[in-house]
This record gives sequence, structure tokens and C-alpha cells, in this order.
Amino acid sequence: MNSDAQLQTRLYQILGIIEQQQAQNTKLLSKLEGYIGLERQITAQSLAAIRPVLAQEFQKSLTEQRNHMKTIREEFDQIHKDRHMLWEDKKRYTYVIFGLVGFFLGVMFTYALIVKMQVNSKLSEISQRLAVIEQNNH
Repeated sequence: MNSDAQLQTRLYQILGIIEQQQAQNTKLLSKLEGYIGLERQITAQSLAAIRPVLAQEFQKSLTEQRNHMKTIREEFDQIHKDRHMLWEDKKRYTYVIFGLVGFFLGVMFTYALIVKMQVNSKLSEISQRLAVIEQNNH
């Protein structure tokens, strides 16, 4: 019986230790849950503090990209306008060159007609003289 009483006492001691451990575990679990809640609160506050900064940085980056795209579009438009102006200049110069060539061809043709008329007139004059000379020779 002595050993039963000792076993029973020992069993109650072990149960007491287990209950103490459970109480300690419950306290630790409660502290841990408190820390987790605190961490969640800090994380939420940090995110709340960071969100406006991130939004501002994103907006700034977006504005820079829009300005860059606007600059590229303006440069492209300017290049397109320059190319169009060069094409117009090229057409204008082509018309001027064709006009000048046409003018000089017209002048040369007119000169050739005048020379031909003078030559024909001289030839007919010479023919008439030859005819007169032939008539005189016969």
C-alpha cells in the first residue's frame, strides 16, 4: 500500500507539473497571439504609410513615361514634317528644272527656226541668182 500511495502521490505531482506546463503554454500562446496581432497591426500601419509613397512614386514614374512618350511623338511629328517639306522642296526643284529645260529647249527651237528661215532665204536668194546667171549664160 505504501507503494500505491507513493505512486498516487507521484502521479498527482506529475499531473500538477503537466497543469503548470499547460498554464505556462497557454500564457506563452496568449503572448504569441498578442505578438502576432501586434505584428499584423504594425504591418498594416507600415503598408498604410508606404501606400501613398508608392502611389506617388508610381504616379511620378507614369508622368515621366508620358512626358517621354510625348517628346518622342513630337520628335516623330517633326521628322515627318521635315520629310514632307523636303519632298515638297524636291518637287519644287524638279518643276523648276523641267521649266528651265523646257524654256531652253523652246529658245533653241526658236533659234533653230530663225536660222532655218535665214538659211532658206539665203538659199532662195542664191537660187534666184543662179537662175539669173544661167539665163544670162544661155
